[in-house]
Amino acid sequence: MNVWPVITRELRAQARQPFTYWLRVIGLLAVLGAAGAFSLESGLTPGSGGRLFAFLHGALLLSIWVLVPMSVADCLSQERREGTLGLLLLTPLRPWDIVLAKAAAHALRAFTLWLVVLPVMALAFLQGGVGWREALLSACINFSSLCAATAAGILASSECKQWLRALSLAVVYCGLAFGLVAVCQLLALGLIVTLILPNQIPWPSLDQFLGGAWMYVTDWRATWSQIFTGYGPGGKFLWSIMVAQVVGSLVIFAWSLGLLRLAARNVRRHWREGPPSVRAQQMEKVFCEPVIGVAFLRGWMRRKLARNPIGWLEQRRWSGRLVTWAWFAIIISVQSAVLTDRNFVWYGGGAQKVMAWLLAASMAASAAGSFRRERETGVLELLLVSPLTTGQIIGGRLRGLWGQFLPSIVTLLGIWLYFETLRVRGEGDFVSVWFFLVSFAVVPVIGLYFSVRGKNFISAFLLTLLFVFAVPLGFVLLVRFMEWLATDTNSDPDLWHALASQAWFFQLGLAGFLGWQLHRKLATRSFPLDRVTA
Repeated sequence: MNVWPVITRELRAQARQPFTYWLRVIGLLAVLGAAGAFSLESGLTPGSGGRLFAFLHGALLLSIWVLVPMSVADCLSQERREGTLGLLLLTPLRPWDIVLAKAAAHALRAFTLWLVVLPVMALAFLQGGVGWREALLSACINFSSLCAATAAGILASSECKQWLRALSLAVVYCGLAFGLVAVCQLLALGLIVTLILPNQIPWPSLDQFLGGAWMYVTDWRATWSQIFTGYGPGGKFLWSIMVAQVVGSLVIFAWSLGLLRLAARNVRRHWREGPPSVRAQQMEKVFCEPVIGVAFLRGWMRRKLARNPIGWLEQRRWSGRLVTWAWFAIIISVQSAVLTDRNFVWYGGGAQKVMAWLLAASMAASAAGSFRRERETGVLELLLVSPLTTGQIIGGRLRGLWGQFLPSIVTLLGIWLYFETLRVRGEGDFVSVWFFLVSFAVVPVIGLYFSVRGKNFISAFLLTLLFVFAVPLGFVLLVRFMEWLATDTNSDPDLWHALASQAWFFQLGLAGFLGWQLHRKLATRSFPLDRVTA
């Protein structure tokens, strides 16, 4: 087969990238962090293996849906940018062979992420309360997630040439794919249970079905262990769960092959580069060219260019300005939607945290790729020999990043703080508001350092998140874990409150140190000058 040499080429290329090995380290750290959080929250007591397994499965599932799309999103778009996709098609290879080779190589790399965490997940079996049924369910769902995430990422990569657009489209496709995996698994279970046990289990409503799909796929609050405990060790119902998982996994696998077929068709259509079509130019003119307040926008951009030329580089295009107002519109829309519930004041902190995490991740992506374009085009070297000092270059870019997300940050934290003041005295979660305020302040500093330090955008983005959140929270978690081992007591039942109230101090320390390192690297020109990769 012609596809085997391409698979070998891809595997050798991936083996030369440091991110391939960091992928396993990050996944292992995520699962270890989940195990440490569970031990502090609930304790490692005999029979608690079901709840521990739920924590570990959730961490692994999150790692798959975050890391796999990021590692796959640029596999075909990079070939288009470098002009090697047309060379591959000059050989006897077909577009399907190229896509299949890419999928096989990246799926194998993602499979190593799954294998490296298996020894940690075995801890749940040592605690008791979990058996082979939970392991089979986890294996089927993780297999479906690997297939769907890989196929969705490759499909996004086949439709775009620019790495940022491919990554954004991969995030959208993978969000839809995750929903499809959850719904397909629960729907297969419902159909098979209905066939085996007719008229015994009523069909739920739509909101109950979607909520049940989320809890079932993620094993939220040890759902699997509760099901198996309630229905005993055997019976038609339990065996129907096993059959449903296998059938659902096969359906997702077939659907993933269909996505790869679509990607192969895109490769056949777009392998020959050309100018944008007339329709694409018309759509960009209609939807992206400003028509209201044009004079004000031009004057505002001229003033920004005069005051902060480095920050102007971040918002000179419509795509950079779109990030600012898109996040502002999303926060306003979500807040308006959830406020229709009269009880939102009392339990709405979870929604605020989700939006804060997503906004912080978006800031990390912008900061990690900030100097990437300047390094690709050589503008960074020109800036360093300009009359601007190193401090002015860094300060201008920081002000540009903070200003880009300032409307969204002020809106989110302002509304969140207002609703926390409405709670009963002593119950407001002001610690989380302060933690995310500090996080939003340090994300651009740490992200800029890693955008200069390395060549790979994905590693820069993940390292930014690691040093902004995982390292400070993990250090505090380690200290509390050592205290728990020494005293065998848990003084604070609210683990998140305990971690967030102390982690912000380490965030400021890391930001100060990495900001000093960033200044030193730019001043001494000690950063990679060769081609950066996604």
